[in-house]
Amino acid sequence: MAADDTHIRRFFGNLLLGEKHELKNRTVHIYWDKQPLRLTTDPVNDPVNATAHAVLEQIIANPSATYDDIAAAIGKSRATVRRAIRELKSSNLINRAGSDKNGHWVTHENR
Repeated sequence: MAADDTHIRRFFGNLLLGEKHELKNRTVHIYWDKQPLRLTTDPVNDPVNATAHAVLEQIIANPSATYDDIAAAIGKSRATVRRAIRELKSSNLINRAGSDKNGHWVTHENR
């Protein structure tokens, strides 16, 4: 078999252009040296979803942010932010230090 793309050109010429190249029965190997892109997250190894990740980024950027501040910054509702924070707390990624009104968020980055 040729080390070029002659066979594929002839195959597609026959298929798409109605050409009449003679093709022998053979195996075509296509080598792909790159890893395919991962378009989805791995739920086993990724402890938080996209919303919780966005909330965590906001908390890292501003540890004294309120639920309403975070909700406005990421474009989600206060209830969604509350659920994401509950998820982050249960994963031990964040903790609240001080009171609800005057406290701040503690993360692994700023602990």
